[in-house]
Amino acid sequence: MSRVSKSVVEWLEARFTNNQNGIITEQVKYGCFRTIHDFLDMKEHDYQTPAIYYDAFADDSSAEFISVLAEELSCKLGSQKSKPILSLSEAIIEAGLKMVIIDKCHLHKPEITDEILTWLNQYNVCVTFVGVKSEIERTQFMDRPSLAKLPTFEADIVCTCSDSTLAMIS
Repeated sequence: MSRVSKSVVEWLEARFTNNQNGIITEQVKYGCFRTIHDFLDMKEHDYQTPAIYYDAFADDSSAEFISVLAEELSCKLGSQKSKPILSLSEAIIEAGLKMVIIDKCHLHKPEITDEILTWLNQYNVCVTFVGVKSEIERTQFMDRPSLAKLPTFEADIVCTCSDSTLAMIS
């Protein structure tokens, strides 16, 4: 495993443990994809999802994001459509959700990012935004007041991880 991969996992773990928002900038799209998913796999438990990944889309609304999150958590918790979870807040609690990782974050409009961040933070769920550094700079993503002071991790090279070496980190 590269030093960068281990550092990304350690950085994500610190955000997760301390319930802190943050931003990962990478040189290429999905440069840390495997490393992030290995981190998520380490957090996964039967019927619990402490951390979850979301791929942003340009035309997303905060309502669509919340709907997708509700569906993902319901599936993980084994809810059937005929017997839905009563509320998303109950699903967040039951799933043990503590972190949402949003990739291609620069695609969201500022108001969508702010709404998602505010909404998740009211449930004590931290957010890690991930995006290509050049796109984040082009869209002035980090110039937004709600994001300007968030801790940032710059992944200078493509991250890769293997399951066996990740076991050594935890």
